[in-house]
Amino acid sequence: MIAQIGEWVIRTACEQSKAWEKAGLTSILMTANVSSLQFNQDIFTERIALILKETGLNPFYLQFLGQRRMERWVYLRRLRGGR
Repeated sequence: MIAQIGEWVIRTACEQSKAWEKAGLTSILMTANVSSLQFNQDIFTERIALILKETGLNPFYLQFLGQRRMERWVYLRRLRGGR
């Protein structure tokens, strides 16, 4: 159940950020706390990529807390198209 709630939180944050952007406000960095269970799921990256695609949020405006710093950096770099 934690994974489903976490995904809902991330989707809601992305939708809200995009709504603010469409309303003419400056884009802001959204931060979501992610459990280790969720972060380590095989499909986590694909789920986040789908949420970003569906909401239209630029990946540069989404970050995650709750994991070791290097894991977050590698993951965000992959999402943003880096290697």
